[in-house]
Amino acid sequence: MRFVRETAGDVMRFVRETAGCLVEKDIELRGAVEDLDRRIEEIRLQIVMLGGKKEGRGR
Repeated sequence: MRFVRETAGDVMRFVRETAGCLVEKDIELRGAVEDLDRRIEEIRLQIVMLGGKKEGRGR
């Protein structure tokens, strides 16, 4: 019976550690996605600004 309790304890510890790692990775990935979203928006604005400058030259 002692072996079963120790094994169950090991399994639960493993599950907690794995869940903790998954939460950390989720947080890291969400931050990376937010950074990419900001960068994409910056690039879109640059494209719009460059498009406006090109149109202004031809007039």
